[in-house]
Amino acid sequence: MEYFIQEAEYIAEAFSTTWPAPQRQIIKRDVTLRDLYETTSERAFQELWEKRLGQAPDSLAAFGRPVLGGGLRFVMPPQPGDQEPVQIEVKIESFLRDTSKIYVETQFVWPQPTPPGMLFDPRERLLQVNDYIQNQVLSFIMGDLR
Repeated sequence: MEYFIQEAEYIAEAFSTTWPAPQRQIIKRDVTLRDLYETTSERAFQELWEKRLGQAPDSLAAFGRPVLGGGLRFVMPPQPGDQEPVQIEVKIESFLRDTSKIYVETQFVWPQPTPPGMLFDPRERLLQVNDYIQNQVLSFIMGDLR
């Protein structure tokens, strides 16, 4: 993660150097991190469906054909009263190119514009999203209800 953060910081610095604007205003910020995780079964969706969600294996028969993959999507709006409102979206699904893996996409969107002249800090944003993945998303996937 540290290497990725440094690359993002270099890009933000290069942008500021190339386009120096003292009153630049960032209208919206977002971070999306995508990860692949190994599972203990050949079919990640089956593991997610049966073990994490407690669904019966035959409950998918309603579709009338085998299910190659699937997943979950959660969209969480900004919390009222947050100093820096953020919308969070998490997708947890089987990776269709290798169905033994779980694909996780976590996106944070900060819809509020920054004050004019404020610099973009990729480190803080990337660490915030990564911490959320490590503490909330992975806990959900593993069934660890803290």
